[in-house]
This record gives sequence, structure tokens and C-alpha cells, in this order.
Amino acid sequence: MSAAAKRVAVVVGGIRGNGWGVTRHLIEQTTTPLVVYATGHPVDIAQNGWLKRNPNATSSIDSVIEQKGCELKNTSLEIGNPDAIAEFSQKLVDSHGPECVSVLVNASQYNRKIGNVDEHGTDPLQSVLKEVYWGSKNLAKAIIPLMKRDGNSRVVHLSTPKGSPSFLKENLAKRFRGENITWEQLDGLMKEYADAIRTRHYADTDWPPSESATARDKQPFNISKIGVAAMVFPLSREYPGILINACRPESWRDARDSPTLYKLATGDIDGVTGGFWENGKLSTW
Repeated sequence: MSAAAKRVAVVVGGIRGNGWGVTRHLIEQTTTPLVVYATGHPVDIAQNGWLKRNPNATSSIDSVIEQKGCELKNTSLEIGNPDAIAEFSQKLVDSHGPECVSVLVNASQYNRKIGNVDEHGTDPLQSVLKEVYWGSKNLAKAIIPLMKRDGNSRVVHLSTPKGSPSFLKENLAKRFRGENITWEQLDGLMKEYADAIRTRHYADTDWPPSESATARDKQPFNISKIGVAAMVFPLSREYPGILINACRPESWRDARDSPTLYKLATGDIDGVTGGFWENGKLSTW
């Protein structure tokens, strides 16, 4: 079967953790030949050697890939770079044609150590927001138009164990909640948080402080992931006919223990779109 005739799935962050788990799941569950693009940041791929196919991680899936006529393409993709996203989306069209993507899973992570402000004056905490939130938005806007609006295509945004408004102060949580949140409101919240990081003035705001400069600070990542999860509300209104949902993982470390993620990617969800899921069912956002 030619590449253009095969279904296509894109798993952002698909080289490790929950992303690798859902990459395996998609291949194991498919009943037709599938091409899976499992992406990772160039630094992560270089550190982990995934472009060379880690034999310990892939050996048990290789026979399934061959048996089902699937392809696993470990792909270097810096989602914080709009040009890289444009190049990747054009590659999909050139290789597989328009409306080629059946599944898009955003399981992006930020595994690089956050250090001090660099020689260019770039705040590393700002870099997390740029890649995780703004990169995820740019990616969704580039890839979702390549999906059929037939009620079968799936988009899943994976949050973190603390990636929901319930972990924020109530006044701030209220601003994230609501299925009618707009891009203007959501982008405004993330810009507001970026300003709080830039000035380090948290006392007069509801934002949790993010002061770490030498150790990994998870606050920007968690808050970026809240924004990524909230994207499904405007996206589901913008792209009817595609099932677009978000979820919190049951486990952040065990790549084989994400049943909610797997359900949203391939299972029966009764046509639900624009929902937030936990423990296998719709939950209050």
C-alpha cells in the first residue's frame, strides 16, 4: 500500500513517556495500515538517540508494525518554531495528500533543564510558554486543517496531573473555566502570566510564583498545559466534525498506564467533542 493510501497519526512528544505509550497503542489497535509520526524536540531526540530507534523500547512493537503494514517515523520537530511546524505540515501534505491526518495527539513535554537568562536576554521560563502553549496552538492550527471533518478524526490534548484550573486560586480558575472561552481570552491569560514571569511580580496577582533559575521549575509547564487543555474549547467550535478533547493522565511516568488518553485517541467516546476527561469519563473543567 502506498504512503498516500495509509491513515496518518501525529503524536507530538511521541518518543517518550505517555507520548510513546499512545504511539504504541495506536499501532497495536489499528486495523488498517497506519503511519505514525512520533515527534520530539531536536534536543530530546539527540539526547535519547530515538532517531536511531532504541532497540529496547521498539523491539516488541516492530513485529506488529511489520504484520500490519504500519510505519513508525521518529521525527525531529521543534514546536516552538513556527517555520518548523510549517515545514512539517507541508511534508505531510506532500507525502500523504490533503486531509491525510486521522489522529493528532499532543503529549508535548519540556524535558530540558531550565537555567539562567542566556546571553541574548531570553528568560528560560518564558521559553517554556513559547514552546508548550504557543507552539501547541500553532501546531493545532497547522495540522487540524489536514483532518477530515467526518466525525471520526480525533484530536487529543494531554495535560499534566496538575494541569487543570482546580489547582489555581479560585478567581484565576474562573477565568480559565467555561466552554465559551475565546482565543482572545485564553491568549490574554497566557500573556498575563508571561508578564508576571517577566517582572517576577506575583504579590498583586493570583498567579503562582515561578522563581527557579537553576532547577527545573514546573509552574510554567503546568500552567502552559492548562492553556493547552483549554484550547479544545475554541478548537472544537472552530472545527466541527472533528472530535477534539483534552484529558489529565492517570500516570505521568508510566507510559503504559494512560487509559483515558488511549480512549480519546481510539475508543468509543459517543461523539463527544470539546470535553475535558479524567479517569475514563467526562469531568468538570
